[in-house]
Amino acid sequence: LLGLFIAYGLFQMRYWAWIAIMLWSGTRMASNLVRYFENDPEYISMLRDVVIVFYLNQRDVRQIFAPQQPEPVILRGPDDD
Repeated sequence: LLGLFIAYGLFQMRYWAWIAIMLWSGTRMASNLVRYFENDPEYISMLRDVVIVFYLNQRDVRQIFAPQQPEPVILRGPDDD
């Protein structure tokens, strides 16, 4: 259920979903490393997570998911023309 929620956020290009999938992938990568050193590797899962992390960290992809900055408000006084 959490995965579907994150997938929806990624589809909507939400910054929180980018953070969530990076945390999820990082956790899985750490888990896969532990399993690797315990002689129970899952190479497909390791490769999938590495590809996801590299793809999501490309500059163009990060810019798409970057939080939008609000436009600055310029206040003018009565003497400004």
